[in-house]
Amino acid sequence: MEKLPEKVDPQERERAMSYVKILSMIGLSLGTCSLGIGIAVLALLDGATYPVASGTGVWFAANPIAFGILGIAAALSTNENTQNKLLTGHYVTSIILMTQGYAFASAIQGLVECSTGSEKCGSNADAKAALKGVLVGVIFFIYIIGIISLGIHSKKKHVLHPDWKKGGGCCGSSCD
Repeated sequence: MEKLPEKVDPQERERAMSYVKILSMIGLSLGTCSLGIGIAVLALLDGATYPVASGTGVWFAANPIAFGILGIAAALSTNENTQNKLLTGHYVTSIILMTQGYAFASAIQGLVECSTGSEKCGSNADAKAALKGVLVGVIFFIYIIGIISLGIHSKKKHVLHPDWKKGGGCCGSSCD
């Protein structure tokens, strides 16, 4: 016989959801910032080659934007089943945020290339260096947001994910 999820204190769940919502709003803002920086770098290419021309800001932005949208949608959802699915998606995107090391390395590499005046940076090296520097900061803060989010999901698992089996996570045999 399968054990039913425990009842959750509504105030504790609301408090945990407010943390998710705040982190998601910050993640969405930083993802949008990353997208804008990526577009600006691509607009200023003018002879730049890899890593400056990699479009890191553009392709990296997809995950923080998804992270933000899922978290905000979960916080605004009134349907418990939908909210649980959105929270699971938010948890998964938190994990994916931690796997974006290539974006961080590419942004740092582009910053170094433009800061040293390399030919790979093309013209507008100072502007590209500034944009890449901001992008490095944005990606770093998104990593921090991902770590905090994973901590909240882990610490408040009994509140945010009451349907997960003990220690089993979302991918047990009974998840819908």
